[in-house]
Amino acid sequence: NASLAENSTRTKPFIKSFQKYIYRDFTNIFAISEDDADRFAIHYPKCQVKVVGDTKYDQVLIRKKASKNEELIPGQWVNGKWIFVAGSIWPEDEENIISVLQKYLYDSPKFSLIVAPHEPKETIIRTMEKTFSKWGTQRFSQIGDLKKGRVIIINTIGHLADLYKYAT
Repeated sequence: NASLAENSTRTKPFIKSFQKYIYRDFTNIFAISEDDADRFAIHYPKCQVKVVGDTKYDQVLIRKKASKNEELIPGQWVNGKWIFVAGSIWPEDEENIISVLQKYLYDSPKFSLIVAPHEPKETIIRTMEKTFSKWGTQRFSQIGDLKKGRVIIINTIGHLADLYKYAT
C-alpha cells in the first residue's frame, strides 16, 4: 500500500537522504497508483516499483464477493425486512443511537437490527439483550437455533465485515 504524496516530507532533502538509505534494501515497493509509482521512481530511482492498487480496499471487495455465496444468517430472518447493521459500536455510540434504534423497532414491524458491540464481552452482550428484549434477541453464535426475534447481537469476532451485506 505504498503511497508518496506530491508534497510528502519524505521528498524533502534531509528526510529523503535518510529514506534512500532505508529504501535501498527493499526488493519491491508496491504502490497504490501510477502517480505514486512515478514519484517513487523519481525520488528513489534504485527501487523496483510496481502498481498493485490499494489492498485495503481490494480486500473489502474480495470479502464482499466471497460473502455473497455464504449464508451467515438464514434467509427466513432476512427476507422482507429492512435491516440496519450497527457495527463495532462503543458505549459512547450507544448513548446516541440506542433510543433511535428502539424507536424504529417499535414503529416499524419490518425493521430488524444486527448490532455488534466493539468489545463483545459477556456483560455488554447481556446488557444489549436486556435493552432489546422487547423485540426478541438472538446471539450470532447461536444463529443455528434462530428464533423469531428482530435483533441479532454479534457476540463473536471476525464476522462483522461479512455481515454488512445484510444491511438494507
